[in-house]
Amino acid sequence: MTCSGGDSAQGADEAAQLGLELPALSAATRERLGELLPSAATAANPLDYTSMVWGDVLALSELVRALGEDPAVGLVLVFYDQPAGLAGAMEDSWRDVREGVMRGAALSPVATLVSSTLPELLDDGAAAELAAAGVPAAAGLRTGLRCARALLAAEDGDPGRLRAIAATARGRAPRDGTWLPEHAAKRALRDAGVPVPDGRLVVDGDEAVRVLVELNPPTGAVVLKLSAANVQHKSELGGVALGLDSAPAVREAFDRIEALAGEHGGVVLAEAMASPGVELIVAAHDDGVVPALVLGLGGIWTELLDDVGVVPLPADVDRVRAALLTLRGAPLLLGARGGQAVDLDAVASLAVRVSDLVAGGEASLVECNPVLAGPDGAVAVDAAVRR
Repeated sequence: MTCSGGDSAQGADEAAQLGLELPALSAATRERLGELLPSAATAANPLDYTSMVWGDVLALSELVRALGEDPAVGLVLVFYDQPAGLAGAMEDSWRDVREGVMRGAALSPVATLVSSTLPELLDDGAAAELAAAGVPAAAGLRTGLRCARALLAAEDGDPGRLRAIAATARGRAPRDGTWLPEHAAKRALRDAGVPVPDGRLVVDGDEAVRVLVELNPPTGAVVLKLSAANVQHKSELGGVALGLDSAPAVREAFDRIEALAGEHGGVVLAEAMASPGVELIVAAHDDGVVPALVLGLGGIWTELLDDVGVVPLPADVDRVRAALLTLRGAPLLLGARGGQAVDLDAVASLAVRVSDLVAGGEASLVECNPVLAGPDGAVAVDAAVRR
């Protein structure tokens, strides 16, 4: 329901994309609407009641009521935009519209939801007034329709899950946490049961070569990294050397990265190079509405692909698996195009352990990117942790 034909068309188009049904109105409803609408309006769904009814409290309330009483209607969504800085007669007319909607919602047998067409056109005071009257308000046309779809969903809610999310979020305050250097971040992950590559700090080229010999990784190579609390993105600085499979290569890389470590107050970390796999990002943070776990395709393509699933904390293996399977890139995890399916249980278990560090308050952010996932498990080869 809206006073604009353009908004009606846009709402109908978006509803169709979301799979949200706009049922045809019954003959009795159309007859009742005909008594309320000006002659220029058409009794249909979506309903464009036209600006001629704007500010008519009684007419608007009866329109909401009539739509809600239609047997095919499960929810009434009213588009309502309020520009900033209204005063005088204009403010009065917008208030009358809200009053009409709230009165109609009180008389309607189904729920009424208000949505602005653009996010910035929902005034905070108006939204609070509507909410106090039992009429939830959403910012933006698309958001409003998504909320309507969720409210109409047939599945029962899960109050226990909501209580668990609320308990995890309760009492958290923003904090300016300190970053750990990668070797300390890896230690925290290892202590939490998150698989990470074997490795240790090295102080010279000879010790770095000994790591290659002693670890004898299946890939036949080691990785040297800059580990510094004030450097979270090492690749851009040249602070990562991969595939070092000989003593000369190890020594040359050590000299270069040791120089970077001196510039950034860091140290050199030597690790066994992990076997190839599907690159994922597994990150948990507590700076959103609620603490959440973010899962997606990782490595250098994370921002470009913009393909993630989000699980409010606390997370469990089943929820993580379900979130992974919602990714557009999920076929890569399932062995598409002749590839090998990854061990989803291992990925999910790793992700749960990462999320537990944030849910338990031991860290405000943990980002493992990439996590290399394969048929035999998953390992976090890079990690950033903020306390």
